[in-house]
Amino acid sequence: MVVKKLVVYIALLAATAHAGAVSCIGVPKGVSLDGETGDVLVEEISPMRWARLCSIRNDANGITASVCKGYLSALLAAQASGRSVMTYTRSTVECGAHPPWQFLQGFYFLTLLN
Repeated sequence: MVVKKLVVYIALLAATAHAGAVSCIGVPKGVSLDGETGDVLVEEISPMRWARLCSIRNDANGITASVCKGYLSALLAAQASGRSVMTYTRSTVECGAHPPWQFLQGFYFLTLLN
């Protein structure tokens, strides 16, 4: 009985740890900067369209401007080389359901893949 309770408890912890986390993978296309705000946008990280990630001008979407500049560099490198990136969010909104032109809800990490 104790073992069954322990297994259920561990399963619940694992589900909680992954709840509200969405990762999107794709080759970024159309990496752009908003000239008025300094916001970094990506036309496509399939199936996500026109995601606003952060700002190189000031802290936005929970990300500092200096970190955003690093993200911009990684996105441009990926776009130029045809490599994929993975975005990580603390959100339950699936990649294709993200509203275009809005900040990517809960965005906190970007990985440049192979």
